[in-house]
Amino acid sequence: MTATAHRTIDLTSRRTCRTLHLVDLENLSGGPSRPADEHARSWRAYEDAAGIAEGDQVVVAASGRTMRDAVWFLPTGIASRSANGADGADRVLLEVGDAAWIASRFDRLVIGSGDHAFAELADAVQALGVEVEVVVGAGWCSSLYRRAGHTVRHLRRDDLAQIGRAHV
Repeated sequence: MTATAHRTIDLTSRRTCRTLHLVDLENLSGGPSRPADEHARSWRAYEDAAGIAEGDQVVVAASGRTMRDAVWFLPTGIASRSANGADGADRVLLEVGDAAWIASRFDRLVIGSGDHAFAELADAVQALGVEVEVVVGAGWCSSLYRRAGHTVRHLRRDDLAQIGRAHV
């Protein structure tokens, strides 16, 4: 087993840290059938948890229906992708770039989904020295992230309670 080289990143000064955010909006809010206001609350909670900074590259994916609503609350400058069907958002987010491409351009990768579909990419990027963080919302979090030593953050309980309460 070889030692993995990790870069030390000062997260208090994110201006010097290039970050790529891959966000599955429906995973954060609990699924495509949630109302638009719940997706908007999930997005705002993600912004707070992930610490999006000026200069970060952000790609958000969801079903076409959800993305039609998201244009009203996502900030300008964010790349949005839509894909319908099972794991559609996962597929389009994974197409953004492979581990080598990400490591050559970014110091930090933040995955806005606890879905195991991103675990292999997270491990490969981390092995190349990129800091990996996972932000989990109403969806479940794969144990693969914790076992690999990735930082896992959860949306605040207040935000999740608001999301669930609005749909009941």
